[in-house]
Amino acid sequence: MTTTASLPTPAHQLSNPASSSNNEANRDVNYQGLPIPRGPVTAPLSFYKAPEDGAPPHNYVEPLPGVPQRNWRDDWTEVTVEDLRGQEQKFTLDNNAFDTFQNIKSGLDRNGFDDDEAIKRVYYPEVEELLLKNVQGAQRVLLFDHTIRRPTGNRNAVQRVHIDQTPFSAAQRVKSPRQVPPSRRSRATPQRSLPHHQCLAPAQRSSHGSFARSR
Repeated sequence: MTTTASLPTPAHQLSNPASSSNNEANRDVNYQGLPIPRGPVTAPLSFYKAPEDGAPPHNYVEPLPGVPQRNWRDDWTEVTVEDLRGQEQKFTLDNNAFDTFQNIKSGLDRNGFDDDEAIKRVYYPEVEELLLKNVQGAQRVLLFDHTIRRPTGNRNAVQRVHIDQTPFSAAQRVKSPRQVPPSRRSRATPQRSLPHHQCLAPAQRSSHGSFARSR
């Protein structure tokens, strides 16, 4: 990492998980002054509903003449979303396909996470080092992609329940000549695919990272 902060602590190894809840209770507003919801919430989520005629599903980025852009529908379902805060110690990568780490600080401030080149230059090495030190058996890390979600354009937030990568697609991405330097291409067969989801807490300039493994 590029800071002198203490080493990150896997949340499931915390000796006093309740302290996380106490600290969070003192930060009930975000940097914009908006309230931060606590506890479980129930919300309608959009799931995939297969074409009723049994046809293979399609979703064209550029619709063909006379053909609907997509032939499947949304299945809106009320879902209870649990609040992980205060329960981090219950989850591990091997048992739950994700893990969380605390006490992580980045060399980027909040504005830096709006800069693609800064993310590659500073944050990529930080994530690589974090994974190598904390994922058992990890020998090499290849970061091949990131997305800054913006309210406009074609990179806005996805509004449907989805996964980022299947095990097959993750392997294909890592093997792609566009993603892997020639010196590493012959060894680029992933054992774990770890999409990294990062949430910046601007007031403290710290972050909580979670790592998910596709199975």
